[in-house]
Amino acid sequence: MHKRLFILFILSSLLIPDSNADEGMWLPWHLPQSQINKMQEMGLQLTANDIYSSDQISLKDAIVSIDKGSCTGSFISKKGLLLTNHHCAMGEIQQHSTVKNDYLKNGFWASSTKSDLPNPGKTVTLLIESHDLTSIFEQSIRKASDRKGINHIIDSLSSCILDTLSINPDYDAEIKDFYHQNKFFLFITETFRDIRLVGAPPEDIGQFGGEKDNWTWPRHSADFALFRVYTSPDGKPADYHADNIPYEPKKVLNISAAGIKEGDFTMIPGYPGQTQRYLTSHGIKETRDILNPIVAEVRSIRQKIWKQNMRNSHKIGIQYADKYASSGNYYKYTIGQNKSIRDLGLISKKEETENKFNKWIEQNPAEKEKYSKILTSAKLLYLMRQNLAKTTILTIESLIDGPEINSFVLEAFRLHNLLLNDTPAPELLYNTVTDLKSNAEKFFRDFSPETDKQVFEAMVNYYIHNLDDSLRMEKSVILGNNHSIKGLSEKIYLTSLFADPEKFNKFIQKPTESQLSKDPAFAFLKRILNEFGPVYTIFNKFDEELEYTMHQYLDAKMAFHPERHFYPDANSTLRLTYGKISGYSPRDGVVYAAFSSHKGLLEKTNSGKDQYQTKYDIDQLFKNYLARDAEVSKPYPICFITDNDITGGSSGSPVLNHKG
Repeated sequence: MHKRLFILFILSSLLIPDSNADEGMWLPWHLPQSQINKMQEMGLQLTANDIYSSDQISLKDAIVSIDKGSCTGSFISKKGLLLTNHHCAMGEIQQHSTVKNDYLKNGFWASSTKSDLPNPGKTVTLLIESHDLTSIFEQSIRKASDRKGINHIIDSLSSCILDTLSINPDYDAEIKDFYHQNKFFLFITETFRDIRLVGAPPEDIGQFGGEKDNWTWPRHSADFALFRVYTSPDGKPADYHADNIPYEPKKVLNISAAGIKEGDFTMIPGYPGQTQRYLTSHGIKETRDILNPIVAEVRSIRQKIWKQNMRNSHKIGIQYADKYASSGNYYKYTIGQNKSIRDLGLISKKEETENKFNKWIEQNPAEKEKYSKILTSAKLLYLMRQNLAKTTILTIESLIDGPEINSFVLEAFRLHNLLLNDTPAPELLYNTVTDLKSNAEKFFRDFSPETDKQVFEAMVNYYIHNLDDSLRMEKSVILGNNHSIKGLSEKIYLTSLFADPEKFNKFIQKPTESQLSKDPAFAFLKRILNEFGPVYTIFNKFDEELEYTMHQYLDAKMAFHPERHFYPDANSTLRLTYGKISGYSPRDGVVYAAFSSHKGLLEKTNSGKDQYQTKYDIDQLFKNYLARDAEVSKPYPICFITDNDITGGSSGSPVLNHKG
């Protein structure tokens, strides 16, 4: 989603191989003293225990993961009030919006807790404690000679530990690997399930600048929203109920009104999603040359269709708002990432690091036998799977994930497999049907058959004309017994039970295998998956082998630099980054200030460009407000940037000062 306030092009998922001074997404419970010392030298007035502790209240008790790491939030009141970004709440705002009562357009503010809006399925997870289990795993793993052996050991040990663990019944336990299966941690968490929407500004304020300003600076958006976490009357996690009460967090963040200036220390705790900081030069080449161009091109085609239909219909505009923003975000991300790879000379810098690594191996006979083939293996694996990678990415982006209807059809495959059995287990069948009914309600609520039909035709056409190698499916496989793409799409969207809620509801009352098999949407996706399945399986085997080389490579890098503290890639667990408020220079002769102001906001609104237009008189609003300010001529700050290290999932993370 839109990442306000920060420079993300450079620090998104591929980074310069030699660490910068403030680089790193550090584990708060495993924070090297050297990093604490650096932060304190920069102005931090807290100790390591103030940031993370399982024995006393600390900052980590105010920071939560939203929807299993899609965003971050922080508690700002003793009544469970949770602050995050507007785009992290956009799906919920959209779900509560109608043409008559459009919260996306008008914003939403609950007048009391009774007016908070429930959001079934939304979750907030709090980390209770974490434990380092590396010593339990590493001895056994070192005896394994391949990836299968490592995976078997990890699965067996993890199951044994979790099965014998005794924890609070309201808590969950999970073991995650870090550094590509070189370190392991146990996490005890508490997940809340009654999360209600409290407030959000109108979309043209919260998402001001829209797609144009996404991933860029300067920004002028009010990208925030408020939720409230509820529990059962006895304070335990519970599903929504009218009798539930606001959660009382152990720790609440104080909001500083003291002001900020360039050079001030900043610290960001959050739940960043995924990074690949240790990817080899050949892995980055695959991202640059295959993955990113395909994603950008396919999503651009789909988004143009969505946008046109959204403009033509208020209803479709609401239905597709969150989907468009999410797709558009990753589309622009891939373009920005490729630009950064080029501008930073990232591949040549990775190659330089790899050359140093190889020289070290040559000079250390004891390490040569163990590590000499790692980078060569990675290079060959990437070269060998080039066609597989292109086929896999293009097929998934266009034929499988492109049209929305396919996501719904995929959910029916489980039901189909059950119905193949003459006597399916009654309880399993009941649960599967119940889940499908629930998913159908959500799907059809935000589904426009005509819009998706246009996307379907564009995606099939793109696949046929852009995949020109031997792994491409025959046109006859895609079209089935239809003579054209148009004929196939009309058959699906006019007759499929997955395109019509009435037909689906009638089917689900008494589902049969023959109905599913004969359905044109189900038959289409089944043909695609049957043909694509073997390709995807082989691609995954390459992926598994590459993961094993990364396991060896990280082990070797840590042996190569025993004096260096390595931070692990992000994986939706709690992290801490630090830096300072700072402007930057994106290119020669251009310098960006650390703060944007209301003057820049007014310049944008007066530009006449569509993405900067709002229904509010921004000029008058500021005149009214600044009239109460003694320094009316001074630019009033709107947003700021820091050089903290963040990535996706960090959205909604609080920016903390030297006092936390």
